[in-house]
Amino acid sequence: MKTLTLSLLFLVSTLVATDTRLAWVDEQINSIKPQRSGISNDYINLLKDPIKFEEPKSDPSQPNKSISVTASAKSDRKLNLKPLILEAIINQTAYINGIWYQLDDQVRDSKLVAIEEDFVVLTDKKKKTRLFVNPKNDKIKITTR
Repeated sequence: MKTLTLSLLFLVSTLVATDTRLAWVDEQINSIKPQRSGISNDYINLLKDPIKFEEPKSDPSQPNKSISVTASAKSDRKLNLKPLILEAIINQTAYINGIWYQLDDQVRDSKLVAIEEDFVVLTDKKKKTRLFVNPKNDKIKITTR
């Protein structure tokens, strides 16, 4: 019983001593930390919201003219799309632009109709497109056992 009490007393005293040492370290770190100054909330409130759409102010002296510009969503979408890049072919699946596809899957507006050893065939209503795997890189070596 005495040994249990003595060991418990020793344990508590070491924990208290450790706590005071760590408090001193925290004080030292806080004293050398650079003070951060941020932007005030008043200044942030003065900034223009980058997401909010503002209507153009109309001049009352000018007659109300409206300009309508129409463009098809399909043509806008094609302008913003990255070109299709065939990155890999493994077990009758093709890795195109970071996504795995199988036969008969839709790749944008085309259908994946053939997967060969080093190329795939995509068809849409108007044309057939072949995507080839990039040439081999001599710096990359794949070995099997």
